Amino acid sequence: MILPKISVITPTLNTGDSIETALASVAGQSYKNIEHIIVDGVSKDKNLPIIRKYQKKYRNIRLLTEKDEGIYDAMNKGMELCTGDWLYFLGADDSFYDENVLNDLFEQGFFQEEQVVYGNVMIRGDAPWAKDGTIYDGFFTLEKLFRWNLCHQSIFYPRSVIKKVGYFNTKYKITSDWDYNVRCWAKYKFTFTDRIIAYFTTGGASSQGGDHSLHLDFPDNVIRYFDLDVNDENLYQATSPFYYATSRYRENINMKRIRELEEENGRVQQAMSERQQSFEGEIAALRQQYEHSDASVRAEHEAFIAALKAEHETMIRKLNDGHEQAVVAINAQHENRIASLTADHQLTREGLKNDYDQVLIILKTEHHQVIGDLMEKHDQSLKSLRNEQRQAIGELMEKQDQSLKSLRNEQAQAFGELMEKHDQLLAGLRSEQHKLVSELTENYDLTLASIRKEYAHGLSMLKKDQETQAASLKSGYSESLSTLKESYEKIIATLQNEHIAKRKEFLEQVGELTKSLEAARLELDNLHAEMAANRLQFREEMERFGRETKYLNDAINEKEQALKAILESYTWKAGKIILAPITVFTRKKSGRKNQPLPPLAN
Repeated sequence: MILPKISVITPTLNTGDSIETALASVAGQSYKNIEHIIVDGVSKDKNLPIIRKYQKKYRNIRLLTEKDEGIYDAMNKGMELCTGDWLYFLGADDSFYDENVLNDLFEQGFFQEEQVVYGNVMIRGDAPWAKDGTIYDGFFTLEKLFRWNLCHQSIFYPRSVIKKVGYFNTKYKITSDWDYNVRCWAKYKFTFTDRIIAYFTTGGASSQGGDHSLHLDFPDNVIRYFDLDVNDENLYQATSPFYYATSRYRENINMKRIRELEEENGRVQQAMSERQQSFEGEIAALRQQYEHSDASVRAEHEAFIAALKAEHETMIRKLNDGHEQAVVAINAQHENRIASLTADHQLTREGLKNDYDQVLIILKTEHHQVIGDLMEKHDQSLKSLRNEQRQAIGELMEKQDQSLKSLRNEQAQAFGELMEKHDQLLAGLRSEQHKLVSELTENYDLTLASIRKEYAHGLSMLKKDQETQAASLKSGYSESLSTLKESYEKIIATLQNEHIAKRKEFLEQVGELTKSLEAARLELDNLHAEMAANRLQFREEMERFGRETKYLNDAINEKEQALKAILESYTWKAGKIILAPITVFTRKKSGRKNQPLPPLAN
């Protein structure tokens, strides 16, 4: 009879204190068609000398020494080197349970069919998931495999897994064998033998914990490996073997939606902040523009007043000069010339007064127009800001209501699904309990009728068995009900906490928005106060300008009276040339350039 070849793969690195146990265990097997592949990561201790010592004695030992990326990379290299029909992975500090393990499995026909064969292991040392001396872990279903792993020291893989399933995923540094077993379950039949295959020594990498990355990828991996339709609602029922993976898949989707909502909320907050900053910038620009325009108007007003003062001073100075010249040689002028000079001066005064009134009206009109434009722009900006703030608050409230509504719907749906699953499971347990009790009662009655006289002791034992089974069913029912209740309470508590957190966050956002609105109102009030102060200051400036103008007019009138008195006090015999420049000057000021000069007196 041809024996299938079994490739035992052992990854090692500085395992000189324990490797001899594994080497001796493989060498001591009564089954003879074995190759033992050692993949060493360049050990620095006595590991390699021990392996080479056994290699000289047993020709079926093959050694590969090179750097690797971890235990699963070493196991993949062993799979590439192996030539056997079956693959088995044995740790450097593990060993077969006895010398007949492989031979017994062969005689029982497990190596004749293409399948994955697994049994139990005996634990050496304490681990979080098992204690020293316990047997791990019996018959596995798919649901059980989704919750904890098969120990790879208990598994025999057909060589075809290399083509159908591939190699270990080195992304998962600690529990890649768990991921590999799930992949194999999707392709192969798993057959259990109630036999201890090996001693498993705890304390290695797999005993310290799990891969967080595998935990995150697990639902998506299961859906991909088994080609599941995520829209099939049957997968989300508690009776489905994929319930654990699909429920976590849906949970991940919900968490992703929550993260997206949080990110969207963050984007909205950022947009609100940017919009608020934009509004503040626009308000500052409007304030600066108003201040600049106000300062510009004030500067123009002051420049006009200064020019008007300069013009009046120039005119007074010229009049004084003319007066001094007239005093020297004005004795010979005729009275008609005085009348003409008086009329020309009156026209000049009225022209100046009209020019001043027109300029003042134009300045007031321009000032009111600038103030009106600024107020209109300010009102439009304020109105636009308030509309956008109301719109943003409305959008936030609408999104919050939608989020709360969605969370409540999902909560109600989850509660309904849990209650439905609970009722279905409870009905199934009750039905199975009634059926089992009925069958036990029927068997009990038949047995009691046939052996009542001769087997009273057997009747007592049968009653005890019945009571034990009923107690076991009751205990299992209570545990299932308690588990469902705890899961339901955890889900409800989680949803409530998320709802409370979302509501608290929303209230905080509303509070912050209210504070920003209050700050904007305070800034607008300050702006209004500044505008009122500027109006008051402008009014005071206009009043001061009026007082100064009145003072100048009074001074001009006094000069005119003095000039008139001087002219009346002199005779007009001095000459004809002195008064000509004065007449021309007054005619220029009154706009009478083209009118002929009045005739001089003889």
